[in-house]
Amino acid sequence: MKKTYSIRKTEKLLRELDASRHALAYLNSIQGASLSLRKEETVKKRILYLSRTTEALEHAVGLLDPIEQKIIRGLYFDADGSVEKVCETCALEKSSVYRYRARAIEKLAATMYGE
Repeated sequence: MKKTYSIRKTEKLLRELDASRHALAYLNSIQGASLSLRKEETVKKRILYLSRTTEALEHAVGLLDPIEQKIIRGLYFDADGSVEKVCETCALEKSSVYRYRARAIEKLAATMYGE
């Protein structure tokens, strides 16, 4: 199956979510620092973008089925997001976890990008 742009974009967002949270914390921590006006404006825009993106993605995850939520949260939101841990938590085989993950990402893409 060929992945649409919105599915690829959603997968990328999920992979970058943890990095985005760290970036958001960092940007918030330096916001009051002595920065040039241009750099401060860039930091503010980046904080706003990361905040909105994270909120939208978390809202979209909340709309998934409970098992899909567990899988997405386990793979992308937990610090040690390993497939083995998700398999154990959900009592599923790896193939089932990947199938649920694919379906969940399709739903997230549809929710976030209207496709």
